[in-house]
Amino acid sequence: PVHSGIDPDWNHFAKLHSTMDEVSRQVAHLVGVNEGFLFQASCKAPSMSRSNPNETMKVRMERDREILVHKRFWVAMILTELLGEVPLAKVAAKYAVSRGQLQSLQTIAATFCGMVIQFCDRLKWWGLSAVLGSLQPRLSFGVAAELVPLVQLDSVHPAKARHLYDDGFTTLELLAASTERRIEESLLRLRALESYRPDAAAAKQKNSVIRADARRILREAKAAWDQQVQAGFDQAGTRAAMQAPAGVDSSDEEGSPGGR
Repeated sequence: PVHSGIDPDWNHFAKLHSTMDEVSRQVAHLVGVNEGFLFQASCKAPSMSRSNPNETMKVRMERDREILVHKRFWVAMILTELLGEVPLAKVAAKYAVSRGQLQSLQTIAATFCGMVIQFCDRLKWWGLSAVLGSLQPRLSFGVAAELVPLVQLDSVHPAKARHLYDDGFTTLELLAASTERRIEESLLRLRALESYRPDAAAAKQKNSVIRADARRILREAKAAWDQQVQAGFDQAGTRAAMQAPAGVDSSDEEGSPGGR
């Protein structure tokens, strides 16, 4: 997004840029990130609102454009980390921002992506619209593309989606076709990795909560999969109706005298 609400720590930005790998530095260079500008900004933070009477309008516009390019690249680096499923706490520490700012950034980026999708649809740029359409849910949840179908279930957060995926539930269909017991066993392994409580009463309560969670996930997965299947049938029926010759009812064609 053009305006993200997150301003870079220029000194920190310059340090991160100096530690980038060669491919990342080439990408930064291609979009207009300048090492000399970062060095100057780390010494004295630039401001788009500051004006100098000795500067021409062209010089001020070029300076503001350069600042904006670097700010947007800073935000792009943060979003790349989030799309790579790096935990919020680690991203917040690396870029010296709060978790609240990161969550706000995800919302702003996903909303902006939706606006661009509508713009592309109006202009019939279907290819770009499809690419952005697959990106929007990833921005909302902060996950890789393969986890989008799982994380859209209300009971599955990103970390749980990654665990289920790695545990063999790679598609919504597989999750919906599974059993409550199989999902429960998977969630028990996840909980064992997160914490260990030797108390018997606490363990019993934990198992009860996980069992209910597994039942809820299975119910949501089945409902979502049934909805997808029904949508596919509806789409196929619509396509068949559109391809049928004008004035011919495809459902009655075989029952008509001429069709026997």
